[in-house]
Amino acid sequence: MEKGIYDLFIVNPLHSFFEGDLSQAKDCSLFFRLGIDPVIKPNKVAVLFVHHTGKPSVMHERRAWGQDLYSEYVGNGSAELTNWPRAVLVIVKHAKAKGCFILSAPKRGQRIGWKDESGNPTTRKYIAYGLRGIFWREVGKTEIDAI
Repeated sequence: MEKGIYDLFIVNPLHSFFEGDLSQAKDCSLFFRLGIDPVIKPNKVAVLFVHHTGKPSVMHERRAWGQDLYSEYVGNGSAELTNWPRAVLVIVKHAKAKGCFILSAPKRGQRIGWKDESGNPTTRKYIAYGLRGIFWREVGKTEIDAI
């Protein structure tokens, strides 16, 4: 890899590029710490891994899935999936507002500088699909309450 050419690699989804068992810390450490780190750190390259969440098998257990203080651990696999990255962002469906989602920054999110509608620091944003086109848009509490 030639230095300075790339700023960001996006790997989507992670499991398509991962050889081994994502639930095994040993496999994850080999991949991230011995495989990825030596490439990205000297070259100052960021990597965005897209990883899908596991889903509880019983529907009533899904309501608040990923909406707590430990939402960075909702991805299937070893805790190394959260321990290795410098930051984690999680998108989960809002439990009550259809079509709305919660974008949270559970790991180092206090550094992101987000503010809620009252101007207080937060690690959560409420988002929804765009009204036209394919994109996310931020939604406020008023819109969520209306839904």
